[in-house]
Amino acid sequence: MEEMTGLEVDRDSSPVAVVTGAGSELGRATAVLLAAGGYQLVLVDLDERSMTETARSVQARGGKTRTFCTDVSDARGLGDMVRQVASEISLPVLLVNIVSSGTSGSVLETSDAEWSRILAANLTGPFLVTRAIVPLMIDRGGGVIINVTSAVACLGSRRRAAHCASAAGLVGLTRAVALDHSSDNVRCVAICDGGSGELGAVEASASGSRPARPDHAGPSASRDPGVRALASPDEVAAVIAFVAGPSGRVFNGKAMLLDGQTLGWQESTSYARI
Repeated sequence: MEEMTGLEVDRDSSPVAVVTGAGSELGRATAVLLAAGGYQLVLVDLDERSMTETARSVQARGGKTRTFCTDVSDARGLGDMVRQVASEISLPVLLVNIVSSGTSGSVLETSDAEWSRILAANLTGPFLVTRAIVPLMIDRGGGVIINVTSAVACLGSRRRAAHCASAAGLVGLTRAVALDHSSDNVRCVAICDGGSGELGAVEASASGSRPARPDHAGPSASRDPGVRALASPDEVAAVIAFVAGPSGRVFNGKAMLLDGQTLGWQESTSYARI
């Protein structure tokens, strides 16, 4: 199911950015910032209500959006959506995959169903979207793919087996896409978010509740209280916009860890030293 929101999209009038996970707090901040930069937005999320709020936020600032209530782990439904984007809007120049599913549990505590659910949302979904969008980017002459995952991809976390595996897998996929398609002028970068919303909530419950965001924590941060431990959605969105733009062309195949002072307060959290 899809609907038009905001201003009517004029084909080829401005670059198209596809944002999955658009109904999340980070998805909303990203969409608003990209729209301000001249992109028309294709918003994708299964949470139609939250996605509509994102579309309205973009619309209120004069942006253009099209929304698709699509399960990105469903290859057939995703294919229908991508064909609509290509035929009715334009070939995308930017894809931002924002994943946010997490669950508590060590390998002994994680059920088959939970493992499959997390891997489908956090790894299979971005894989399927990327596989569908890359040919359109190649036809267009190039593009940028930004995979936003959790800092646990780089740091690890106790009792987050499925979350850690899916996040690390997405970083690996990012590097593979960058190597395979740099000759097609397609860049792929991973942003490992250490604090924005559910993405950085390594201490959250399986329900996805958000932890407190201390302004500074741990011995390193206490020596430098001007450095905050966790990034806000607006701050992460600003990094996404930078990497997507001309000044970000030097980034390809990299995993950018946005952890602030995380490494300084690992001992007081579930982040594990290896």
